[in-house]
Amino acid sequence: MLANARYATVFMLLAMASIVAGVTEEAAFRGYIQGPIERRHGPMAAILTSGVLFGMVHYNHHPADVVTMLLYYVAVSFVCGGLAYATNSILPGLVLHTGGDILSFLQSFATGRPEWQMAAPADALPPLIWNSGVDTDGG
Repeated sequence: MLANARYATVFMLLAMASIVAGVTEEAAFRGYIQGPIERRHGPMAAILTSGVLFGMVHYNHHPADVVTMLLYYVAVSFVCGGLAYATNSILPGLVLHTGGDILSFLQSFATGRPEWQMAAPADALPPLIWNSGVDTDGG
């Protein structure tokens, strides 16, 4: 029974983090950034600009892979930005973004690594905390 409660709690935390990220990032990048640029310079310039900025904001998640991941984030921005342009609303992209984050967070939780690291050899990645214990050396 306790294990089920823990899994439910973890799922709710991951879901809430996904909702918060989806709402704030879509409002910021598709609403506040893409919208004004789109009105002045057109949808392609707006989606590309917001996509590059969206990718750069995620730099701290994987600084060693920023070039590869930037292309991924620009592609995601073209989908969400295209939805925002086509529907004149951030809501479809917000739902897509939130759902994608939930799936990504669940995969990261289940496997110990995000989807962009799935091809990396297991020995090239740091060990999971439940295998190695807490790092107490302060580093």
